[in-house]
Amino acid sequence: MMKDKIRAASIHLLISICLVACVLALVIFVCYPDPYYKVMEAGKILLVLTGVDIGLGPLATFVVFNPKKKWLMLDLVCIGLVQLTALAYGASVFYTARPTFVVFADGQYTLVSAFEFPKSLLRDLNYPELSKTGPKLVGARLLDSAAARKVYYDEVLVKYHVSLPRLPQYYVPYESMVADVKAEMHPLDLLLQGRSPQERDAAADIVNKAVARSGLAREALAWVPMAQRDKLMAALVRRSDAALLTVLPIGPP
Repeated sequence: MMKDKIRAASIHLLISICLVACVLALVIFVCYPDPYYKVMEAGKILLVLTGVDIGLGPLATFVVFNPKKKWLMLDLVCIGLVQLTALAYGASVFYTARPTFVVFADGQYTLVSAFEFPKSLLRDLNYPELSKTGPKLVGARLLDSAAARKVYYDEVLVKYHVSLPRLPQYYVPYESMVADVKAEMHPLDLLLQGRSPQERDAAADIVNKAVARSGLAREALAWVPMAQRDKLMAALVRRSDAALLTVLPIGPP
């Protein structure tokens, strides 16, 4: 009896691991490519999802499994359906929260997730489907006229209630924003100022590793603030052409 329970739970565990591994691969390598998986802290939610899905399903199978039980197959099907439903719900949460744009506007980058665009806005713009394979780098700029600014404020305050980085009708090619980005660049050493000794050491380690991975001299790099909802981070950029290289999981001091 006990051997049958362990065997059934082990088989269920292997199936669960395979299913969760597929979701993990899609999240980490497709929807949240490096470094966005880390900076958006997707790992915390994914860890809970993985633990619940891999842990509870096989455990439930172990508890109910009895070869002599009349309705055993029905019990196993119910467990599988509940587990698949939980996994599908978790995957849908990751999908709707996926990063779709990195927008430079108003002196900083903003990382915008899919759910931050009002559906009415996308419908009004007849906007194509949002990116599924990581964020696109763009800029956002207002036309310098009173009429254009009135339209913008009406859209922000009255119609859609979202800020400039979440209004795709104002998006422009990132190349047209290079001069604006360069004007907001800060030296890397500024990231270390104003911190406690312990925080400074941790921040210095993050910065030094990022510099080493870039293959560029420290003087060739700078940082620009990046906002992600209510969190501030630092984007590592190349001074020569304002190319965004990575995002550091530390905020401005």
